[in-house]
Amino acid sequence: MKYCYCPNCDYLRPKSWFLRSRCEVCQGECVQFDVKRSIFGILMYLCYALSGILIALYVGNFLWHAGWASIISSVPQNTVLIIIIVFFITGLVFSFIDIGRTNAEAEKVKNGLKQVKTIRNSP
Repeated sequence: MKYCYCPNCDYLRPKSWFLRSRCEVCQGECVQFDVKRSIFGILMYLCYALSGILIALYVGNFLWHAGWASIISSVPQNTVLIIIIVFFITGLVFSFIDIGRTNAEAEKVKNGLKQVKTIRNSP
């Protein structure tokens, strides 16, 4: 995950694609760096993918009566809906955990960048 740190106003944020390398607060140049996602980020994507696949199978089998989605025809509709909701909520939980961990790592990198800046500016 990419982050932007503005040394002018000491603002740290995840990098947005539309501001490129500009600070949201002062519009100054940002220092960009990457923070590796944790296993929770991978699990988040996996849960969202599984819920998306189940939604497609649910719609295909129970609403359109398509033959390609008949793999879940033996499972009751309510059970499929509950599994979809559980996968989606689990993905949200993993997302919050991953964002917390990447923000903590970004803070560590920011503190390292601040120390480098103070060492360069010292007489």
